[in-house]
Amino acid sequence: PFFADQFMWGEMVRRAGVGPPPSPVKKLTAPLLAARLKEMPQYKAKCEQLAVSMEIEDGVQSGLDHFLSSLPRDNMSCDVTMLLGEPKAAKFQLASGLKVSVEVLVAMRQEGVAETTWDWRQPLTSFSQWLKAFYYGTHRVQPHEAKLWGLGRVMSCSQGLSAGIGGFFWDIARIPLQAFFMSDRYARRHGSLGCMIGVLLSPIKMFLIGWHAILLLLDRVVTGFTNGCLGTSRIYTCDPWLRAKVCLCDGIEQQLAQRVPESRRKLIMETMDLARGARTVFEMASSGHSISDSQ
Repeated sequence: PFFADQFMWGEMVRRAGVGPPPSPVKKLTAPLLAARLKEMPQYKAKCEQLAVSMEIEDGVQSGLDHFLSSLPRDNMSCDVTMLLGEPKAAKFQLASGLKVSVEVLVAMRQEGVAETTWDWRQPLTSFSQWLKAFYYGTHRVQPHEAKLWGLGRVMSCSQGLSAGIGGFFWDIARIPLQAFFMSDRYARRHGSLGCMIGVLLSPIKMFLIGWHAILLLLDRVVTGFTNGCLGTSRIYTCDPWLRAKVCLCDGIEQQLAQRVPESRRKLIMETMDLARGARTVFEMASSGHSISDSQ
């Protein structure tokens, strides 16, 4: 008979068939304890069988296998280094959808395909860099999210409607308070002049919050409908403020400041073209289009 902080283990014992149901400590009485102890001999044979199976089983390896099976390993690796047979962790995602490691991004910067700044003194060079950046998708580089949990997403129409209405009225309730918050915030930073600026900016802030209230209501209702009725698993539909935030690990900037050897850079760029082509084929296959039709 298990009780107190051992209740969870008592339930596991019951499920394994080697013990009676657990007894909550608040309901534990002397007659109940005596009854449970009298039941113990009937579990002896089952306990011996469980002991043999536990002796054979490699519990540590089984636990590790279970953990690894739940990891999104394919989505954690860099697409380029995987083709090289040297899988490394993906830290960034390009606009083209490719996942790249820090080393790959450094190599692309050295190649000059990650630069999107415009130099009017060299327009042709700048234009060429822009074309390369859009070709590889480096015009928009963002932190890579290996797994997006989204525990707070709405998964049904009722949840979407409730979240939308609640968020709508919450934003509406915030609107009149902005006249005080904006002026107070700017006054604390810039004195009386800041207070005047806050008063002037308050109507704009109030308008934006009202607009966001409508956007939030629409987003929650549509997201709840698509997730509940169409089987999707979206976090948001049209409200970008609900997008998940992905933070980079410490030390990334120091790694980006390093350089890649010339031979390694050429190899990475050659493999980058292969990865981009493979990504194109994958997207065409997933969309149901025939590859031969597009050629």
